[in-house]
Amino acid sequence: MEYKPTSSPPTTNIGPQTRSVHWSVWVMLSPAVGLLITGASLLAFHSFLELTGTVGKYPQLEALVSTFFGGLFVLLSVLFFICVPLGIIAYFSKTPSVQQRPSQTNTQGSTHVPPEIKGWNWGAAGMTFIWGIYHRVWLSLLVFVPFLSGIWWIVLGIKGNEWAWKKGQWTSVEEFKKSQVSWRTWGIIFLLFPLITFSLALTSVLKNGIDKLNNFTSGVHSYQSEEIEYNLVYNASVWSPSNLVGGDETDFELQHRESDTYAIIIINEEHFGLEAIRENAIKNFEDFTDNFKVINEEYDVYKGKQILEIEVLADVEQDQFHYLNWYASEPEGSVQMSTFTFAEKFPDREEDMRALLNSFQIGEEDSSSIIYNQP
Repeated sequence: MEYKPTSSPPTTNIGPQTRSVHWSVWVMLSPAVGLLITGASLLAFHSFLELTGTVGKYPQLEALVSTFFGGLFVLLSVLFFICVPLGIIAYFSKTPSVQQRPSQTNTQGSTHVPPEIKGWNWGAAGMTFIWGIYHRVWLSLLVFVPFLSGIWWIVLGIKGNEWAWKKGQWTSVEEFKKSQVSWRTWGIIFLLFPLITFSLALTSVLKNGIDKLNNFTSGVHSYQSEEIEYNLVYNASVWSPSNLVGGDETDFELQHRESDTYAIIIINEEHFGLEAIRENAIKNFEDFTDNFKVINEEYDVYKGKQILEIEVLADVEQDQFHYLNWYASEPEGSVQMSTFTFAEKFPDREEDMRALLNSFQIGEEDSSSIIYNQP
């Protein structure tokens, strides 16, 4: 006689706790993801400006972007501290019925972990305490312990599968692995964003360091007033700022690092033609020496500006100096740049002196560089 059951055996339905991520986890997760994306976006924006040398070039755009992301960051921070407690309360307030509770098939005891379970868990490593709260792995909260948080995410990645298996009710190894798929995706995202932001921050720091290092080999002096503007890019391994020979009328002064060779810049915010400037330059030589000789004099156009170059040998006290001067006249004013050294050293220093003169730019500068602050 064939036995027929009079009633159907009870079915075991896998509840939302194991089949899919409960909605309360998304409540906790959303502000955290938003904070990560917002912070990374703001850092990426400022890093881009620094890497491209456009910091301060678009102040309105910088202010708008900083204000937008700053306000969004504050809002998401408030939501984070509201949503995380609410999500935890909502998660633990759900009470699946007996029919929804999965059965435990671990016949060797709750401490037994199948070999297939062991391995790296991206969700535990990336989501740390959020993953831990969902799976009741309370050891994940150690991520908040100072000096331990830096390595605890690695521990969670290594031991997460074992701890979650022991804490949960899983029908099979396959069901457990399936439950970790969405966690793996978000875990990788949470690990990837800090890596990207750290890389951008490191790149920015390295660029600033390189810029500061370059400041030892290149320098810039800039002058700007309502009337006239100029920029001087100089090799800081050859020239250094000085105040040994210039007087009150000198705007900026450099000294050669290897010898008594100098360069001075004098600004006159009154307009003079080049002929008048030439006459005044010759008169200046007559005033401070009885013996000088103009050995070269020529007009030229350099970087779109008409200049006058005067080369002079002059006796000053017991020594003879070689002067190589540039003069420029603009409607807004005039600029004189004078380089000089001992006559016997001029053959060795002429190249450096002319390179310095050639780096002189009147008006807008077409290069991005560090501005040297005159002492």
